[in-house]
Amino acid sequence: MPPPSTSSHNIDGAVMQGDVDLVGADVLTRSRIYAATAFGRVIAMWPTAQRSTMFGPKLLSHLQSTHSTTQLFTSMIAEEFARSVEERDDMAQALASALRLIVESEPPPCYSDLVSYLQIVRAQCQSLVSTFWDVAHSAKLPIIAVVVQGEPEASQYAFSIADGEKLVGSEFERLKKSLTPAQRVAATKSLDDARLDAQRAIDEAKEVKEIRDVRIKAAAAAGLVALKEIPKKPVATIRGMMDSVKKEENPELQRRSAAAVADLVGQLVAADRSSIANKVVRNLVKFCCSDTAETPEFHFFTEFEESIISLKKDEDVRRTDMDPALFEKQ
Repeated sequence: MPPPSTSSHNIDGAVMQGDVDLVGADVLTRSRIYAATAFGRVIAMWPTAQRSTMFGPKLLSHLQSTHSTTQLFTSMIAEEFARSVEERDDMAQALASALRLIVESEPPPCYSDLVSYLQIVRAQCQSLVSTFWDVAHSAKLPIIAVVVQGEPEASQYAFSIADGEKLVGSEFERLKKSLTPAQRVAATKSLDDARLDAQRAIDEAKEVKEIRDVRIKAAAAAGLVALKEIPKKPVATIRGMMDSVKKEENPELQRRSAAAVADLVGQLVAADRSSIANKVVRNLVKFCCSDTAETPEFHFFTEFEESIISLKKDEDVRRTDMDPALFEKQ
């Protein structure tokens, strides 16, 4: 008799291995947030005499990791530890110093877990150079470094996003001008296609890098706020969290940043630094009112006394003469 069929499957292994294709990026991020929350609370419950020796070196080294996700979730662990611990100790001070360094310093040119994006950029740039070689067989073509930034053996001369942008920009124009008119006419399409492919790879790599930069700085800034170590000049700390509130597409991460901003405002008011708190609040109000479809501007709609603006389209509000049947079709 054949065994009964079942549609269930175990995804624990896929979650632990970080299988994005099966589990999904949002689910992995959420699971790591909860894991970081639990870990931070466990550290806070650990005996004070042993806490710094047991966890301090590991946390501090991970905050300096070349991997973006390691920095991100270690910062969250520090934040949750700060929210749960009753008394500040030496480890809290060390974590505050490390987090402040992340917030106030420039991000690295590349993270180790984003090397694959930079390798794609390099491959597309190499394809562009090869296209020029196929057309003109010129010996004055630029040489692209084999190693990309973010790899363990990378040096200051490793291939970077800036190198790729230079190649598709000024170098491309220089090489194209060096072609003969006949070569230029014959190779225009292939060169433009290769350039477009390289530019797309560059844009994607830059977008992913910016997302990680915003997340890391926001988590580090939230950790500083939770540790109650707001700098005297908190511009970088505020910017780190506000960028996440404005740009973050993951609701879990955006919610954490919003909660940290609220905590920051409370601490600033309690410390009699209301001028800074007022600036933060005004910035938030401007951001919330930036979408006029959700927060209509009063002066444009003063003549409408019987309309619920939030339930009507902008076209319907501004054009009272529009045919209702035509509006429904639109």
